[in-house]
Amino acid sequence: MYQTLRASLQGRLTTTKSRLVGSQYAAHPLLKYPLSLKLPRVHMQPHLWLLLPAMLLLVVFFLFPLLNMIKYSFYTQGLNGTMQPEVTLYNFEKFFAHDLYGKILFKTLFNALLTTLLALILGYPVAFAIARGRPWVARILLIAVISPLLVGIVIRTF
Repeated sequence: MYQTLRASLQGRLTTTKSRLVGSQYAAHPLLKYPLSLKLPRVHMQPHLWLLLPAMLLLVVFFLFPLLNMIKYSFYTQGLNGTMQPEVTLYNFEKFFAHDLYGKILFKTLFNALLTTLLALILGYPVAFAIARGRPWVARILLIAVISPLLVGIVIRTF
């Protein structure tokens, strides 16, 4: 039996070696296929790799804090204002029991929707004019858009 196993392994090794002449892979006598140190290739569209930094930023600076806030919403608040990791639904009960919190949430969401719509209504025509308009119009609009952002720097400088 030992001779048969050895002959079978020897046959595999010689066929593997004959297939790998001049290759950078090493063959192991107990394996059917050659060993490779290369990682498997991920077939992804090249332009999708450009999304990776943006998605990483979203996960780190948006998703993690959001999950942390959801986690804290189930904690209890101590007498000194610190959050104690004792899981409770009291915060949600208090939120839905009082009308004040619902009104504040409605006003907040309404203001967010209104701000988003105004930004879209004002921003898209300006962006279109900057991208497709005459060069002198694009320069004037670009200065008009960027100059309010520079006010804080100018005030701090002087």
